[in-house]
Amino acid sequence: MGSYLPSNMKISELLTLQTIQPSLYAENKEDALEKMIGLFKPLLGKNEFESVNKAIMERESVMSTGVGKGIALPHGKTSEIEENLAALAVLKTPVVYDHSDYPPVDLIFMLAGSGLNSSEHIRLLSRISTLLNRDEFTSRIRSCKTAEEILDVFRKEEL
Repeated sequence: MGSYLPSNMKISELLTLQTIQPSLYAENKEDALEKMIGLFKPLLGKNEFESVNKAIMERESVMSTGVGKGIALPHGKTSEIEENLAALAVLKTPVVYDHSDYPPVDLIFMLAGSGLNSSEHIRLLSRISTLLNRDEFTSRIRSCKTAEEILDVFRKEEL
């Protein structure tokens, strides 16, 4: 399905078992974002992590990344990292994500992009949006109990 992305840009290759949380508890939107950004901490140096945190939170403050259907796609770019990073969480309890008419969010996909390649970041966001807009795909993700199962759903989708 990922025919318009080069093979090295598969979403399933950006996600890791450490950056997937199939049952994350968050008290609210801010708590969810902090916990998800925290998933990147073991992968980054201190300056890189702080830069990713700042980029995602600044982007979120400009405009909410809630996209409807109980889904949010927080993202940001920084030249401090060379590779794109992705995290995914299915929340135990949905959280109010913004003040729009959207339902509470229970599925969050986070992308930290390298500021070195804006077009790649945009293509990844487009690919993620396309996948997450498919109800059958998100239903499968929401039904998964483990990070391995979630990663397998992405891998099968991107064959």
